[in-house]
Amino acid sequence: LALTLGIMMIATIGALAPVLIPALIRLWTAIVPARLAPSWFIARHSATEHSRQASTAVMPISIGIALYGILFGIIATWQNALHAAGLGDELNTVDTYVMLTPAAVIAITGSVASILLTTRARTRQYALIRTAGAPPRTIVNIALAEAVSYSITAIGLGLAVAYTSVLTAAALLTAMGLPATPIIDFRQMVLLAGIGVIAVLTSLLVPAVGAIRANARDTVTST
Repeated sequence: LALTLGIMMIATIGALAPVLIPALIRLWTAIVPARLAPSWFIARHSATEHSRQASTAVMPISIGIALYGILFGIIATWQNALHAAGLGDELNTVDTYVMLTPAAVIAITGSVASILLTTRARTRQYALIRTAGAPPRTIVNIALAEAVSYSITAIGLGLAVAYTSVLTAAALLTAMGLPATPIIDFRQMVLLAGIGVIAVLTSLLVPAVGAIRANARDTVTST
């Protein structure tokens, strides 16, 4: 039931992603005033105004993190409950790795592919900013800020779904007479999140570096 709930939440978030993801990015990124970080403001505007672009970059990694968090969290919660009850049985996690590794690869690849498909448009956008007088450092900072906005949103969504599912699993185990405390195995989630962040950042730096190296006016007029 806990796993089913998690999958249903993932499906619901996926269906609402074009609306939900930009709204979440707009909400939490507002903590940084535009006057203090112009690069952050530009990246925030880009992420929130291109809803499909943002949702396709965020959702695959968010789903991967959620799946890792749900399955490894349920296993950790169950294992802890068994130990608390005096049962020393060790649960098998190897099959979980075997099952989730392809899903993780697909998730990261999906986010990277969705970003790379927009490379030409992003390069032109960065070139336009360059023609307005922005130095190369500003272009790189915009790419970094956008990567941060995507990554934190993906991690937050994945963690929320995972914790809800694990909390449900703990409640069900307790109801069955096996008192359990919800446990999130952050080691697995951090590993996947770290790889995802690096992949997203690298993908966003490709058009930024391209715009910096090329002649800005030529890039604007030729794309």
